[in-house]
Amino acid sequence: MKYKILYVETPLDPPGGGQISLFLILRHINRTKFEPLVTTPIGGEFAEWVKKEAIPCHITPLRKLFRLIKKAKPSIIHCNSPTTKYTFCSALIANLLRIPFIWHVRVAESAGWKERFIATLSSKIVVISDTVKEKFTWISNKDKVVKIHNAVDTEIFRPGLNTESLLHEFNIKRGKKIIGIFSRLDPWKGHMFFFESAPIIKDKIPNSIFLVVGEGEEEYRNLLMNQVETLGLENDVIFIGFRNDIPKLMNLCDVIVNPSIIPEAFGRTVIEAMACGKAVVATKMGGVVEVIEDNVTGILVSKTDAPEIADPCIKLLENEDRAKEMGLKGRKRTEESFSAPMITRKIEEIYEEFI
Repeated sequence: MKYKILYVETPLDPPGGGQISLFLILRHINRTKFEPLVTTPIGGEFAEWVKKEAIPCHITPLRKLFRLIKKAKPSIIHCNSPTTKYTFCSALIANLLRIPFIWHVRVAESAGWKERFIATLSSKIVVISDTVKEKFTWISNKDKVVKIHNAVDTEIFRPGLNTESLLHEFNIKRGKKIIGIFSRLDPWKGHMFFFESAPIIKDKIPNSIFLVVGEGEEEYRNLLMNQVETLGLENDVIFIGFRNDIPKLMNLCDVIVNPSIIPEAFGRTVIEAMACGKAVVATKMGGVVEVIEDNVTGILVSKTDAPEIADPCIKLLENEDRAKEMGLKGRKRTEESFSAPMITRKIEEIYEEFI
């Protein structure tokens, strides 16, 4: 007998870290035991990902959600959406139809009483880090909240990928030292501190250049480009935008920086960089501290200021052996602690509690 799992998602387009994390579960779920199907209020790239895996994906507006769930008769509803109307209604319908409701919470910010109400309706709450778990300390039943880290696909994100075409595409000369930042263009991601650290790095490592991978609001992107001009870095910074070849781009880098100025719920790009065998410099806050072993698989910095970010980057660029050793240990850590099959198995164990 197969158990039907209905996954509820309200995706970003292009997909963000939450959608990538859910997709890895869908890709590795045991299809001999579980029958996955997905519902989302909108189409877009995430829906196409799901369909390519031969998983039914229903584009269901809110007004038709009850009808879909009642007709599908899932054994479990697994909601990957944050505190939205879609999540609220899914939880309410699950309770009305007496279907176990698992809420996968991947954001650190609190949504107040709405979040509490959905948590009350949930049969189980999965959090991705202690930072997220702190939001639910008010729940008296401690077994209700379980921590399961995000996963990374270690077959796609791996060292040794050929980057020759990227060097040609971006007109990067061999021998350049490349420092990358991979995130949405959003003020809290710390791009400004990243750029402020660039002149300090270039003073010590003159042949260094900086890759900015990700997209965001045009106004903020223009602000960052103006900052680059003010700092005289026009020839040293490459804005790449949204890409589908992130593993290759990470392989292109010598060091990857995650300079967030507020706590990350987890830090997906950190485990992706580690899986690619790259040393990571990141701010010491949020879920990142559960991912990086300081001075073993990367370097954690306590302040979000330019010298604090620049110093470890310089040391890693000057000491290639140390950077390589950190990358190897980071790769090993992702294989042992964050691989997609292993994390998916932990999710399946939660399903088994209810069936």
